[in-house]
Amino acid sequence: MLRVGGTLAATVDKYVGGEPYAEVVNEPGGLLPYAKKHIGDLHFADVQAEVSLDAHPALFRWIRDAWFGNPDREKVALDTLVDGGQPQTLELAHATITEVVLPALESESRDRRYLGLKFTPRGVRRVPGPVRSGMAREERDFLAHNFTVDLGGLDCSGVLAVDAITVQTQFAQVGSRKKPVLVFPDLHLHVEHTRADAFREWFEDFVIGGHNDDEQERDGTITYMEPMQTEPLAVLQLFHVGIFRIADEPLPPKGPPRVQVDLYCERMELTASAGVSGSTDRALKPVKP
Repeated sequence: MLRVGGTLAATVDKYVGGEPYAEVVNEPGGLLPYAKKHIGDLHFADVQAEVSLDAHPALFRWIRDAWFGNPDREKVALDTLVDGGQPQTLELAHATITEVVLPALESESRDRRYLGLKFTPRGVRRVPGPVRSGMAREERDFLAHNFTVDLGGLDCSGVLAVDAITVQTQFAQVGSRKKPVLVFPDLHLHVEHTRADAFREWFEDFVIGGHNDDEQERDGTITYMEPMQTEPLAVLQLFHVGIFRIADEPLPPKGPPRVQVDLYCERMELTASAGVSGSTDRALKPVKP
């Protein structure tokens, strides 16, 4: 179980990392023909986890804050039970989200998929864990084919797949003043060849025709549905999306021919199903954790 601020936030399918390690420092050997080595600073390995998409809003709030420049949480823990042993808790001191991975989507796949997270802790402690039987509610699985894509009224019924989306929360240094900014990744859609006309028309107008200012960009969503597809588990909101490439893909061994559509996106927000903000204001201020 992943706990955020004392709240059971999500079940964890698997995780690795958190172990302490030391740097090895090389120094000149003086008269010796080889370098002298000694132990340097103590570090803790990043924790990489795959967690349920049917998560508590506390996890989505942390991700939202990370995408607005506040990626830290003081109280984060992983409660584990391995091979019938005693419960253990991995406490992560001052954990920072450095990466969020939205799973790849595929209309022909029935595979179970998870939300990928990477944390960088300043300290790690293993202690006896609490005895828990599970989440307070039963989490629902997310399967790769249970998704919908919407882009500002564009016909997206032909979208057959979406590549995994990896958001790095380390802000890049760009521009003349070296101001740190978060650069959200591009989106890669795979669309049935005979149902890609709406995307081709958008490309023709947006790229070839040059009508690509802010007013011509689109907002949209990728919705991750529960198995019965009656309600969302999570919603990825997309703000200021533009198209920059469309190309035929090689013929697949089975299934219809596909077209790859490449999109840029200025801002994303991942929310629980009950917490879709719908805001497109790019001047939102970061929220303190």
